[in-house]
Amino acid sequence: MKRWRHHWHRGDLGFVGLVMGTLVLIGLVLDTAPTPQQGSSWRRIDLQQFRAYLDEGRLSDHEATWYHPKEAP
Repeated sequence: MKRWRHHWHRGDLGFVGLVMGTLVLIGLVLDTAPTPQQGSSWRRIDLQQFRAYLDEGRLSDHEATWYHPKEAP
């Protein structure tokens, strides 16, 4: 008859404890993270500051000219 039970070694319990502790910490971090808003990402844009930059002329409201590759002659 084959043995289906695993014989635990000295380091096995420590490894299982490390994995369980890691999973608990990941769960705590994910649970305490602020809830993202609809359509948002990790980057937050300050729209008032962005609009002020546009009004001051520090930014332009059109696409950059360097963005499009130049055509070969």
